Amino acid sequence: MGDCLGIKLENALSNLNFVGDIRGRGLFWAVEFVANKTTKSPFSEERLMGPLVVEAAFEQGLSIQLGICNTGAERVDCVIISPPYNVKRHEVSQIVHMLKQAIVQVSGRQQVISQHILL
Repeated sequence: MGDCLGIKLENALSNLNFVGDIRGRGLFWAVEFVANKTTKSPFSEERLMGPLVVEAAFEQGLSIQLGICNTGAERVDCVIISPPYNVKRHEVSQIVHMLKQAIVQVSGRQQVISQHILL
């Protein structure tokens, strides 16, 4: 089921604006958020996406974990998806769909903020 989750996350999320990386193994996966996909530059401390995505996902009934950490060189803004080991294929599809909706919702807010900053 871990391979299924990884493939579905990659297919559904890799083309989204602020998704910088998707990585994991088994049923433990992380989706990293970046301000610029090309340079992989992180969001500022005030504009982190992870907390907003966790909140938006929770509002839909999806419980995911916040994964913000500082490596010393840079800050990693991500969410962690770790369903139970007895998760079913249709539940994996549901999880990925709900996560994508949450990311799209938050991305829209981030783009509005970015446009405001540029003005």
